[in-house]
Amino acid sequence: SPRATLALLSAVRAYAYLNGRDYVTPDDIRTLIFPVLSHRFVLSVDARMKKLTPEQILKELLLKVPVPVLRK
Repeated sequence: SPRATLALLSAVRAYAYLNGRDYVTPDDIRTLIFPVLSHRFVLSVDARMKKLTPEQILKELLLKVPVPVLRK
């Protein structure tokens, strides 16, 4: 949802700031995505029957999204 995305964005910005940076890194997102988003998942019956957890689903999604690379 948009609110979940905004919550993640706010959390990673604050995390970066507390770590002395004015920018967010992919590692910041990997660190905070689980505590910020996992409780927002409503698992389907199929996912529950497969005994999947929100953390497992997020981990799988993170593996599918390429990390942006700055090219000159």
